[in-house]
Amino acid sequence: MDFKITEDNFKLSGQDFYVFSGEVHYFRIRPESWAIHLKKARAANLNTITTYIPWDWHEYEEGKFDFSGHTNPQRNLLGFIELCRKNGLYLIVKPGPYILAEYLDHGIPQWLLSTHPEILSIDREGKPFNHARVTLMHPVYLKYARLWYDKVLAIIKDNSITKSGGIILSMQLCNEIGVFTWLDKEADYNPVALDHYRRFLTEKYKKINRLNVLYKAKYKSFSSVVPPSGSPSKLTELASDLDWHLFWRHYYATYVEHLLKEAVKSGIRIPFTHNLPGWVWGRAVEYPLNIAMYQDIAKLYPKVILAVDHIPENVSYRNFHDAAIIQQFTRAVQGNRGPTFVAEMQAGTREHNVITYPDELELFYRSALAYGAAGMNFYMFSQGKNPKGKSAVGPTFYWQTPLDYDGKETALYPVIRRFGKLASTFGALTSRAKAGSKVALLFYKPYYCTELTHNYDLEKMGLAYNPKTIRDNIFYEGMAKILKMLNCDYDILDMELTKPKDLAKYKQAWLVSLEYMDADSQKLLANYVGNGGHLVILPRVPKYDLSLKPCEVLRQFLKLGETEEVSPRAPTIDFFDVKEMSVLNPVEVFNEPSAEPMALLPDGRTCGFVKHFGGGWALVLGTAFGYSTEENIDAYSRILKMDDIRGNASPTNGRMVVQEFFAGDSAFIFVANYYRTAESGHVIFADPVTKEERKMPYGAPLTLAGLTGLIIPVNFPVHGSTARIMFATSQILSAFEKGGSVFVELHGQPKSEGELTVAIKKRPKQVFADGRKLEFSYRSGEAIIPFRHSDEGPVLMKINLS
Repeated sequence: MDFKITEDNFKLSGQDFYVFSGEVHYFRIRPESWAIHLKKARAANLNTITTYIPWDWHEYEEGKFDFSGHTNPQRNLLGFIELCRKNGLYLIVKPGPYILAEYLDHGIPQWLLSTHPEILSIDREGKPFNHARVTLMHPVYLKYARLWYDKVLAIIKDNSITKSGGIILSMQLCNEIGVFTWLDKEADYNPVALDHYRRFLTEKYKKINRLNVLYKAKYKSFSSVVPPSGSPSKLTELASDLDWHLFWRHYYATYVEHLLKEAVKSGIRIPFTHNLPGWVWGRAVEYPLNIAMYQDIAKLYPKVILAVDHIPENVSYRNFHDAAIIQQFTRAVQGNRGPTFVAEMQAGTREHNVITYPDELELFYRSALAYGAAGMNFYMFSQGKNPKGKSAVGPTFYWQTPLDYDGKETALYPVIRRFGKLASTFGALTSRAKAGSKVALLFYKPYYCTELTHNYDLEKMGLAYNPKTIRDNIFYEGMAKILKMLNCDYDILDMELTKPKDLAKYKQAWLVSLEYMDADSQKLLANYVGNGGHLVILPRVPKYDLSLKPCEVLRQFLKLGETEEVSPRAPTIDFFDVKEMSVLNPVEVFNEPSAEPMALLPDGRTCGFVKHFGGGWALVLGTAFGYSTEENIDAYSRILKMDDIRGNASPTNGRMVVQEFFAGDSAFIFVANYYRTAESGHVIFADPVTKEERKMPYGAPLTLAGLTGLIIPVNFPVHGSTARIMFATSQILSAFEKGGSVFVELHGQPKSEGELTVAIKKRPKQVFADGRKLEFSYRSGEAIIPFRHSDEGPVLMKINLS
């Protein structure tokens, strides 16, 4: 057997395979309870288990290893693997060296840290951090990590899916290696790390004079270069600041490459992953920054898939767009190569003071599936307790998990079991389906090189805006969120990986831009407009390159005249027909007599215009706005109307979020209600075959309870039958043919009304729901079946075809 990664999904021995996994830590559960946890995992429709393999747990003393439990039954990794095999479960392993996981010293052995303190990361003052951060490329650390790998990789190899009877599908290379750099806002100043930094600069600039010219410095050699302060106060300091961030991206990739080579050398022939951190208090606004931190891994090592963490805590209208944006960002940075895998999908909570709700999490799971997650691992599936002396934050690990420490089911367990049916039925469709978007949201990774930057003195630097403000408040929380609210289908593209032919596929391209951008990216934008594309750019058109030298490729193409910056006390603009909309200061004022003004200050001066270039045009706005008022929605809607851009699907109730995705002759519609009150309406959608506009349901409006959503298949073939499901107003969990009848399992709110529409060549003989005969209508080749949910769980519909 083999387990492979394709462009959109995973395949097991050539067949589509949805990785539906649960995190179960054998070292945090009594061995006598392993069997009940694994048995219930299988009963919840999981097909895979994921676990860390802690280095310090198994190499309990230097050179002394235990994988069979002879020193402690909870070290019996071999027994746990065998028990997974007996329960029909595959395995994903995470042997570190770092595991984090709120485990003491993140799994790095205490004996190693005490005998070799030189491997510890240190701050600017030369002091170790208050948690176990090690210098990743320190030769002493790598020496001991290799000895650990020699032992644990032999076990992984022997139990890999490539071996007869093997069950290990994939291996994670370390874990969130840059997370503490981001959280601490402080790099590693260990001499070994700084030596790598100076070698990076040497390789980039070759001669110290080239660096001195750029940095406005007087270094005599690369060995004397000092890292930047983290608080630029001159424009020229941006160059050294950017190099400092680019170095760490290179450094992380170098470390992952080292681990990858060790694994391959040991004979490991299964896919590799590395997961990304980024959620803070239930929000993922910082996630794009974290994705950018791993950009070199994605670019240089295509065998390593960047996996997603999802920690939404409480789902609401404030974070409804997070799953879609994160998954799109991740695919963009990977060059749309490989599927999206959620390595840590929140199931329960790490903080006892955070209460999660199963219905909210189920909505989030469905949204992640709808936006293309080709596999997900529920973290945690089973609650655990740390071995004595191994806790970083307390004895208990996770609360409100589907299974508690003793293996008892909680309120989240039936949600996981139900979702497993849904994912196995529609996972192949959702991972392949595409929206066919007409809008591209462009993001530029250099604007995300800020995890080590403390602040900017914008006035002294001559810059208008802080990159964090623009990318977080304007792009993420404004533009990207509002377009989702407008049900606009868009793709997120990494500008540095996007080719002109790829960008040309989109009718509009939207970009939040600052004063600096490399020449090639500016040429990409100019080429796009020159060849008929419609560019929306705000709040600045670049005038420098990344070396902060003058670079006006795009400004020259746009024939941008003289501009002036003004700062009204309370800045507002009239944007097309949207009046008195609040915007950011400073505002750039234009003198463009040949352009069409579309944004005016109260005094009548132009701060935004549209300029045509043959069939192409550029909409330039000299300020920016996020999302705080209804006018912001109207303004972005006005831009879409310039090209009559609408989503593939739309609701008659604007409080619903709707998106339609296509895969050949089939499609699916994701419809969600992120309000806490019930919402009703019909959905207008495009028939995937005829492309004609259709309306669902035929009868009473679709009603969604608060914080619920549906993945609705459209023209979906029932396996083994000529029948096709056209749509339903309840969540279809499974559909199959047996003995001349079609069976459809539907889940919905207790006592709610539902409608199932099935395309069948001949009128069905009879239809039953849980054994009760139903009345139905048949017209134009479709059986329209109204039904009612009971209080006793999903409805099993039986449609007798003959």
